[in-house]
Amino acid sequence: MRTLKESASSFPPEFASYRVLPSLLSALEFGGASGASILPLVLQFGNNIGPEDYTKVILAPIIKLFASPDRGTRMALLEHLPEYVDKLDKKMVSDKIFPHLVRSFELENLLRLT
Repeated sequence: MRTLKESASSFPPEFASYRVLPSLLSALEFGGASGASILPLVLQFGNNIGPEDYTKVILAPIIKLFASPDRGTRMALLEHLPEYVDKLDKKMVSDKIFPHLVRSFELENLLRLT
């Protein structure tokens, strides 16, 4: 993972978009590695995706990750929020992201009380 991040700029854009990015998205979606380690790479390689495809290709898997029970993944999503926040619309945030954030905060509070 470390060498992939360091060599990302040396890949041709087509190779990065059509070979590397799909593999990273698959690992992100199906749990091949931790979301916290893959998310920065997905966002980095996602810069080559056009705005018309960005929502479907990059944002859809990211939004699904907000439902993850893994604290590290949720933390990574929030830490990297400035990289994709301008591509989110209000409906996405209120319908698909915010409910998961609220639920995770509620669960954290319940765990502290027990």
